[in-house]
Parts: sequence; C-alpha cells; structure tokens
Amino acid sequence: MKISKDRQGGVGARGTIPYEVSFEPAGNGTTTVKFKPQDAASPNDWKPTAIMEKIVAHLRLYTTDTKSAIAAAIGSKRATVFKAIECLAAEGRISVVSSGQSHVIKLAEGFKNEA
Repeated sequence: MKISKDRQGGVGARGTIPYEVSFEPAGNGTTTVKFKPQDAASPNDWKPTAIMEKIVAHLRLYTTDTKSAIAAAIGSKRATVFKAIECLAAEGRISVVSSGQSHVIKLAEGFKNEA
C-alpha cells in the first residue's frame, strides 16, 4: 500500500510504504487483515552495508565528525554515505545531532566497543 493523498496527514510522505498489509483466511467465510508497520531499516530497503561499516570504523578512530567530512574521508559518493548514515541512525548504531547547518555524527553508547 503506497500513500497517495491531497493534504498533509500523520501517515507519512507521499510514495512511502508505512505498512505491509496481509489478508489471511480466518475460516467461516471471513478474512483477517493484518497491518505490519514498516520501519526505516526495513529488510526490503537496500542498505549500503560496506559503507556503513566504513563509517563505523571511521567513527571509532575520530569519535565524532560531520556528514560531509565522513563522506570525504571514506571517498564514496555523498548520497551513498548519507543513505548509510540514515540506515545506521535507524538501527540505533549512531546518533546524529544538528549543529547549525551541519550534522555531527557519533557512535551510540552501546556500539562504541563493538568489534
């Protein structure tokens, strides 16, 4: 189910998939409809896992850095690095703090010593 709407609402941005909907026979001629919420790190979404690991390794060395500095240090396309940062944040592995016009990235507490 993709969102299509003509005004703002609390469901999500146009074109996103907020729920996976399944229809299952429930017996007696009835059907059960189940709605499973989709999160930002849905298994259906492509993740740049190699870049994600490079970001984690970079943050273990430099503790904090900006999105742009990480993209320059890793040497990958900015859009791919930004997608990787978004995925890591959705998984709770990093935190992103807005600081003026830049975003400071650091490892989340539980992932600082992860091997």
